[in-house]
Amino acid sequence: MHCGGVVPIVKTIVRIAAQNSPMRERTTPDPRSPFIAGLLLVLVMVSGCALPQAPGDPEAARELALINDPMEPANRTIFAFNRGLDKAVLQPVARVYRDYLPEFLTTGIHNILENMRAPLVFANDLLQGEWKRAGETFVRFFVNSTIGAGGFNDMASEMGLPGHGEDFGQTLAVWGLPEGPFLMLPVFGPSNPRDTVGMVVDFLADPVNVLYVDAGKDAVPLMRGGTDAVDRRAPFGFDRRYREVIS
Repeated sequence: MHCGGVVPIVKTIVRIAAQNSPMRERTTPDPRSPFIAGLLLVLVMVSGCALPQAPGDPEAARELALINDPMEPANRTIFAFNRGLDKAVLQPVARVYRDYLPEFLTTGIHNILENMRAPLVFANDLLQGEWKRAGETFVRFFVNSTIGAGGFNDMASEMGLPGHGEDFGQTLAVWGLPEGPFLMLPVFGPSNPRDTVGMVVDFLADPVNVLYVDAGKDAVPLMRGGTDAVDRRAPFGFDRRYREVIS
């Protein structure tokens, strides 16, 4: 992909997304708005500008395919940016969250976040034809949302119904779509084209986010995303997280 062909497309996407964006009339961005969807799409497309030409040497081409990281220079640059952002912002917040909040509270917050993901997991279970797992996810969500005090207590696991994760990227994998090359996304971290598409679909179609936005509580999905990022970051040391990704 050449940047000369991408730039006009990017400009068109940004213009159309901005013209149709409800952010013009909102003080808080709608997580499902065409503007944000356009920005996410632009991010994926612009990343393609860094794709190098295939090597003329067949042996070099085979080595490149084996590594599966044709965008290595760009990926390393984005990695350095993410590492700096993590060190400056996410790591200090996650350290306070982990070291100063009571364990029962951080556990409860983690459980609530996992429970809020259950409807999305349920939808992907169905799309993958995993009927038994879909049934377990539904029961978990019902139990934890009721006797589990909105998910604060993971009562379902105590009843022998452990949770599991699913997303649309995994659904695309089940449908046979290849993952494509390694891709380091700004802020979001390591991914690939298939999982990036899945992330965008999950972001826009998450039933819990949809309900809050339709109820006029647009800030809730944004706060949820920020809290989830801190909760996922808290268990790991800085070096461990990033050395595993880049090595």
